[in-house]
Amino acid sequence: MSEQKAAEKKRADANSQVKQLNEQVENAAVQRKTLSEKHTSLVGKHKACEKSLEKWQEELTFAQNARRESE
Repeated sequence: MSEQKAAEKKRADANSQVKQLNEQVENAAVQRKTLSEKHTSLVGKHKACEKSLEKWQEELTFAQNARRESE
């Protein structure tokens, strides 16, 4: 009888570990999805900033050239 109880305890412990590992996997998947969404958002913001910077650089170059021509 004690062997059966020991086996049941081992099984219960194993099931508990499996449950914990499954929860960790689920949490990791949620975190990965969240990070992926944040990354996508930041890539979009980065591209928008690059476009703004490029526009400002073009405007600065134009203004500098116009000033040189007027001198």
